[in-house]
Amino acid sequence: MQKSSKSSKRRLLNRTSGVNLYADQSIQVQAIMESVGAKKEAPVLRTLLDEALAARRRKSVDPRAPEPPEPAIDLNEVLQTIQMLLLKLIRQNEITLRAQGLSLVLIQETLAEATGSRKIVWNKLEVPPLMEAGLSLREIDERLAADISEAKDHAYALAEQIRQRQSRQVNESQSTPMEGELPFEDPED
Repeated sequence: MQKSSKSSKRRLLNRTSGVNLYADQSIQVQAIMESVGAKKEAPVLRTLLDEALAARRRKSVDPRAPEPPEPAIDLNEVLQTIQMLLLKLIRQNEITLRAQGLSLVLIQETLAEATGSRKIVWNKLEVPPLMEAGLSLREIDERLAADISEAKDHAYALAEQIRQRQSRQVNESQSTPMEGELPFEDPED
């Protein structure tokens, strides 16, 4: 059964399907109805459907020029850049390892020298007066152990202070040491 609409020369057919709107769609349709002064949903829905179909036709007939494609990535160039950066990183790591190895050797030499010097000084300067004072070798060894323990405690405390300063500097500034400044030095000292 065909009906004709008063506002259009198009023929109006009977209901072909029931429309169940989402809540947000219903609110928007109601707002459109109020703005145009319509009393029924059907004319508003037909207008919205016409607009949507016209937009779809325009889109399919006159597609907009596609956006220019992004510049092609030259994989060879990217791979060469990655390779160059990796080689630089490897070189820097090798230099760092050599520097750390040298530092380790120097530290070992320093510790060996300090231990040797301590024994020489202890045996030459401390042991004779302590033996004359009547101390036994066990008591003398205990005193040496106490002195060594005190020196170790001082060294560990100093190392902890340096570690805390480094951690604080890294957290505060996130910067590298200035030229001539060692990473464990506190510039305020």
